[in-house]
Amino acid sequence: LGVDIAEQSVANPRLSHLKDALKQYWDWVAAGRQIGVARGLLDLAEQRDTDLAAAVQLGQLAPVERTDNVRAILQRRSALITAQRVVEATAINLSIYYRGQDGAPMRPPAERVPSALPNPTPLTTDDEARAIETALARRPEVVSLRLKQQQQALETRLAGNALQPTLNLFGDMSRDYGDGRASRRGSELEAGVLFELPLQRRKASGKVGQARAKLARLDAERRFAEDRVRADVQDAASALRATFATIELVRQELTVARELEALERDRFQLGDSTQFLVNLRELNTADAAFREIKALADYQKALAEFEAASSSLLDRVTAP
Repeated sequence: LGVDIAEQSVANPRLSHLKDALKQYWDWVAAGRQIGVARGLLDLAEQRDTDLAAAVQLGQLAPVERTDNVRAILQRRSALITAQRVVEATAINLSIYYRGQDGAPMRPPAERVPSALPNPTPLTTDDEARAIETALARRPEVVSLRLKQQQQALETRLAGNALQPTLNLFGDMSRDYGDGRASRRGSELEAGVLFELPLQRRKASGKVGQARAKLARLDAERRFAEDRVRADVQDAASALRATFATIELVRQELTVARELEALERDRFQLGDSTQFLVNLRELNTADAAFREIKALADYQKALAEFEAASSSLLDRVTAP
């Protein structure tokens, strides 16, 4: 039982380590996807600059329109540099968990960023109920307390054994060899029963009481740990549902922002809008795209928390 308890003490930090590694990974993926949005935003402004320059030269547009686009280009270049820095920072953090054959930290290359984040799935009440059952059966702190209870139950039985009377059966046989008195010749047999009843049993009774008190304390600790584990799973499930709902709203916002951007660009072509408003619509669309990526990454991080709370995250680990 002591060996099993020691194994559980290793499982708990392993679970925390895996959860942290997954969170760092999804931060890196999100940063890699967001840099694509920043680069696309810059490409739009740079491609438009040539057309604006020609329109200004022909007198079709006021020079301020191109000047505003140049400002947008500079702003977006700065934003791209910031996004690149975030990718590098998340790659450095991920390298703590991502290592080569020699155990040295490795920075994952940008080309290994997935082309898209996984599509989220809603969490059902049955999923949450199964996760709670799994957590109560597998969470290291709960399993460890159950094993300690088994240990203490054995200690209690041992202490109770000291209160019982002792009954010993014994038998002896002896035989003398060689010269000697005639009375010592032949074999001698002895058998008997020895019964002992301790009169002063205060020490043994005290040990029994102490063992039972420890057993009751462990039982209370186990029940509290189970309540805490149950609350952990419920909280993780709540966070997972919240991130899923956020994704749906952000995606709707992104769709509307793209429609407004296209309409504003058409108005600009017809002379009913300005480059400033077009730039503003593009920034709104990019902001919604950024938040969609972040929401998808937050969902995966919340999923890691949920799987860690239920200990099912350990099933995703493969041996090196």
